[in-house]
Amino acid sequence: MLTRAALVLVAALAIGALIGRTLPSLLIGIVLAAAVASALSAMLPYWVESAELKPTESIFTGGHAIPLTTGHAYRDADGTPMSSEEGEVLYQAIYEEYGPEPDPALLPQDVWFGVAASRYPEVLARESVALGAATLLAGGLAVVVVQRRRPGG
Repeated sequence: MLTRAALVLVAALAIGALIGRTLPSLLIGIVLAAAVASALSAMLPYWVESAELKPTESIFTGGHAIPLTTGHAYRDADGTPMSSEEGEVLYQAIYEEYGPEPDPALLPQDVWFGVAASRYPEVLARESVALGAATLLAGGLAVVVVQRRRPGG
């Protein structure tokens, strides 16, 4: 969070230096903060490889560190992977055929995909490096613009 805040602060300074007016710079800075937060949240599944989560890493284990889930599918009783849609159809067919309490061995197994909580330090390091680089670029832009706007500079 600190690196995100630093990026937004430095980018807002650069925007303020470019525009030179307080209120438009403030409004653009607010929009920029929302855009950075949304973009980073949306991009995380793309720059961190998603893998099948073990049952102990599932969001339903009740642990303190909850994994970032990026997908869901099913596995048939014999281990064959199937899409969520196919799994739901199979669930429905089994419940229709065997009633409200079918044999659990017949039901498809839930398979969750995502980033295990144990990988969070790696993810945090990658994000911090990317945000640090962006902060340095925005800071460099702010310095250049401020130097050009200085009277006598």
